[in-house]
Amino acid sequence: MKISDLGMVCVACTATLIQAEIFSTPIYSIARNSTFAQTKRAVVREDRIARSRSNSHRNSEVKEERTRASRSGDHGEGGQKRLKNPVGGVKNDEEYLAATREGVVGHRKANHGSGVPEWDWNELVYVIDLEVGSPRQNSRALLSISDNDMFLLSTDCTNTCSSHNQLYNYSLSSTQEMTDTLFTMDYGRCSTFGNLTSDTINFAGLVILQQQFGAIDSIRQFTDPDWGNLEWDGFIGLGPSSDYSSNSISNLFLNLRSQNLLPNPLFTLLLPQTLDTPGLLTFGTINHTLYTGLLKPLPLLSVTSTQKQSTNLLDPITNRWQIPCKSLTISGTCSSYNLRPYIALLETSYPGIGLPSSLVFSLHNYLEMELHGYDIPPSIPCSRRETLPVITLYLGEHEFPLTPYEYTLEVDREDIGGHRCVSLFMAREEENGEDGQVKNIILGSGFLRNWYGVFDLGRREVAFGKVRV
Repeated sequence: MKISDLGMVCVACTATLIQAEIFSTPIYSIARNSTFAQTKRAVVREDRIARSRSNSHRNSEVKEERTRASRSGDHGEGGQKRLKNPVGGVKNDEEYLAATREGVVGHRKANHGSGVPEWDWNELVYVIDLEVGSPRQNSRALLSISDNDMFLLSTDCTNTCSSHNQLYNYSLSSTQEMTDTLFTMDYGRCSTFGNLTSDTINFAGLVILQQQFGAIDSIRQFTDPDWGNLEWDGFIGLGPSSDYSSNSISNLFLNLRSQNLLPNPLFTLLLPQTLDTPGLLTFGTINHTLYTGLLKPLPLLSVTSTQKQSTNLLDPITNRWQIPCKSLTISGTCSSYNLRPYIALLETSYPGIGLPSSLVFSLHNYLEMELHGYDIPPSIPCSRRETLPVITLYLGEHEFPLTPYEYTLEVDREDIGGHRCVSLFMAREEENGEDGQVKNIILGSGFLRNWYGVFDLGRREVAFGKVRV
């Protein structure tokens, strides 16, 4: 990229842009067009359609539950629909929750770190390219900003890895150092096993020496082609602290900081805006041309639950990119949902916006989203998006409005009736906050793709600016 092409004359700005170009790497949506992946997806979807037909009676009961809940809502003056929940809180819909407990509604967990919800979310899961070893070997890794560990599938993975993967051959690298330490990691729908090793990593114009990661020889429970398991060869976490690592290693970002390779201890995130246009991951500098208005800074929270202190178990809410949240509102209504008891986790590998289940049900009911199956997200005809309200999240001291084009995803799928727009609001199992547990929501890529994010470890804050389109 030539600086002159940008029309910039400021010397300081030019230096910043040059630096950002050097320390940047593209972010890609997981590919959906490989012939093998399409064939595998087709088989799985046919099975789902057959299963959905055999459970049609369940769908009928779900519709009845939703209809009864919808009729229970009242209306304001002029026929304006009003949500039934009180201002400042979320009231559970007892009929819906009872149906969930009885198995009438396929209520799915969406807990952070325990896996993405079922269905095809590949457009909202992202990878970056890197090179490992000496001589360099190419690899493509899943990007997770709040996890810490890193692993690469190795050539020892002969039984459970795909022939489509690019496998790391440590025996060819003169800079690798294998250890006898066992590496294990549970992520998404897979469990990985291997040995802890270290090697040189090249990416974003940077060279990280002696980066530790897991060289994986076995990967289990990794069978869902709709999650893009044929499209990546490893995993990279960029969490703000190594305390979260179950393998006690520092990630690439932390090592870049400790090796003094960055002008500032931060990275910025611009997720892909379309399938054909890559995003950008940049280390050390901020490109102010990529967003509009002012950055909205939010403090980075350090939350440690009492449960971790008493049991020494890994706490999934400790030392992540996590920020305070206050409330959620809907334009055209006076309803406000209190989210102060929650913290917001930021995570690129979670495809949607994870909120309490009762709140998500109320939103879908108000938006008149249609349910086409217990494992398929609610959707609407895309022509209806113009009529839907703006939904605003209040985080810290700032508001983050989401238009219908930002909280829905346009898809073309036979299992939902063709061309539809699916909701990115995902129900999370509600926690009661007992035993020191911290309540949380997840702002995944369904939220993050709309904002240019600055993850600043030096200032201990996260700042967002609206993506420039």
